[in-house]
Amino acid sequence: MRIVNGVVQTGLNVARYADGTTIAAQPLRMRGTVKDAFVAGGSVVLAVDAESRTFVNVLDVATATVRLSKDVKIRASSPTPS
Repeated sequence: MRIVNGVVQTGLNVARYADGTTIAAQPLRMRGTVKDAFVAGGSVVLAVDAESRTFVNVLDVATATVRLSKDVKIRASSPTPS
């Protein structure tokens, strides 16, 4: 983790489970801190907290790349009154 222009940057290494070798030559740089992740087929959906906002992107595990060119901002909604 490092800070660039006041924003936390995370370096995410993707490795093979069988032998621990990394798939990409360098860590995948992400803006913010990964707060949650879930596996969906051969991909991982990542929820990232950056600057008090939540963003989502999809990591293609086979290539260690993100599928979306830009992180998608998630809007928090207020619960509706009952």
